[in-house]
Amino acid sequence: MNTMVIKRSNQFDDLLLLVGQTLSQVSDRMVQLGLIWFITSSFGEQFLIWYLVVGGLPHALLIKHSSLMISRLSALKTVLYSDLARGTIYVGAFVLVLAFPHWLDPAKGNNVLWLLFISVFLSNIFSAFFNPAILSLAVEIKESDDVQKLTAKLSTVTSFATILGPVLGLFAFNHFGLSGLFIISGVSYIASAYSVSLVTKSSLKSVGSGTYAATDGSVSLFQTKKIIGVMLIVFLVMNLLLSPLQVLMPTMAKDLFGNSFNSLAILETLLGTGILLGGAVLSFITIQSRTLFWTWVFLFALSLGFLSFTFASSLQVSSVALFVMGLSLGLANVLIINILQTQPKAEEVPQVMSLVNLISTAALPFSLALLGLFQQSISVFSIGRVAGILLVAFVLVSYFTFRRFGQEIFK
Repeated sequence: MNTMVIKRSNQFDDLLLLVGQTLSQVSDRMVQLGLIWFITSSFGEQFLIWYLVVGGLPHALLIKHSSLMISRLSALKTVLYSDLARGTIYVGAFVLVLAFPHWLDPAKGNNVLWLLFISVFLSNIFSAFFNPAILSLAVEIKESDDVQKLTAKLSTVTSFATILGPVLGLFAFNHFGLSGLFIISGVSYIASAYSVSLVTKSSLKSVGSGTYAATDGSVSLFQTKKIIGVMLIVFLVMNLLLSPLQVLMPTMAKDLFGNSFNSLAILETLLGTGILLGGAVLSFITIQSRTLFWTWVFLFALSLGFLSFTFASSLQVSSVALFVMGLSLGLANVLIINILQTQPKAEEVPQVMSLVNLISTAALPFSLALLGLFQQSISVFSIGRVAGILLVAFVLVSYFTFRRFGQEIFK
């Protein structure tokens, strides 16, 4: 009897986590897409680039503090408080535009730009804690055999949000405007925090201060597990080369596909559909052998999809390329995160995931700042094509690096 109760409780806790993260990730995608389109259509690509730069800065500034916070609070509580704080920020932004509606008119000044830049900076302060926490959560609450499955489920939720977020963002933006996006996202974040707060402590292997030992042994970690360093470097280079995608999609929707927010929503949705299917596959099927080899295969398919997208001139070709790219990304992402979860010791996982978050988000300001400089003399389309060619070449070379430093999980 007791065994059945515990099993049911753990399944219910998983459901609470997935519901909470669906709300959180959908909110994130809704507000992100809406703000990106509003800035692109109202102020131009140059402001979009610096908006993304500002959003990435907190992740770079808080890299050391995020792992320490997770060590002190636990990953679960860090996720909870981060969602609660982000919800409060966007509810506050809603109150401001409700009190000063003229701010939403770009013709009457740049007050709305200041509001958006400050909101995204404050929100990403807490995202800097949330991202490594959610990546560390599976190791904290699951036994080793179930880590990949929960990671895949959480990745599937993120992918589902990538699909649902643009659709809801399109609806909210068209019917309620920017203020509607603020309040819907804010309430959803707060609802996510409430859902996570219901997870029972009995489901955790160890909750509270001391769950992880904060370490400063990055060098020794990479010396003993060189494949971790290799994976992080690959992750960094790929994020740098893929960063033009965030500017390419809204720019193509504006310049090539009839200045249509619907086109941007379609592109985002198909990318998310591919990621969802990739993550869903690994929610049911566990790859236990040649993990690194299959990671490389999916990364190669991803690079080919990105290269095809940069040369596409029609919505149909762009959509297919993004779907292939998303499917490959969904598969590769689960395997990469799983490798980074299982290769280090459990107490080292938050430190590694803080680096993953730094690479995936804080690398963005650097690459987009370069993109902003290059865009003054080179079109964003040309930059994207060069990045696509370099990405394919880099992934081909990484095959030999993976074989050398990760033999036990490659062959």
